[in-house]
Amino acid sequence: MSLSWSDVGKAIAGIAPVLGTALGGPAGAVVGGLVASALGTNNDPVSVNSAIAADPANAAKILALQAQHEENLRKMNLDYETALVTAQAGTIQAEAKSDSWLAANWRPILMLTFTFIVAVNYAFLPMAGWFGVHAAALALPPDMWDLLKIGIGGYIVGRSGEKITRNLKQ
Repeated sequence: MSLSWSDVGKAIAGIAPVLGTALGGPAGAVVGGLVASALGTNNDPVSVNSAIAADPANAAKILALQAQHEENLRKMNLDYETALVTAQAGTIQAEAKSDSWLAANWRPILMLTFTFIVAVNYAFLPMAGWFGVHAAALALPPDMWDLLKIGIGGYIVGRSGEKITRNLKQ
């Protein structure tokens, strides 16, 4: 049975959400060591997961650990999310400033393509049906929706970063 600290974090998140999130983050092994110590078990994901499943009383120990370290855990999670958003924004800004036309424009082209597919499926084809024109909609795999959400989120973060930078320069 192979588990990661992220898997244990998902299991713990129902009991102690802040602790569970921290286990899934970059400091998962460090936080996992704290959990293992609190439960009196070996410092590995399998042992910690087994200890949680074996004794319902361990939930109270996990809650106590979260309460004891909640402020630090929240700060770690916030620092991680901030670093992630900053890195994503930096990548998008670097691409936008690139001398290569394709590197600077591939995201907008991809988003326009997705917008076109969504518009065809949910606006144009239904309206064409009013006039007796029936055509099959383009298939929309779930991964496309995920990519569309990420792309829109990246665009928003990038634009926000540009505005913040412009305001700081003034």
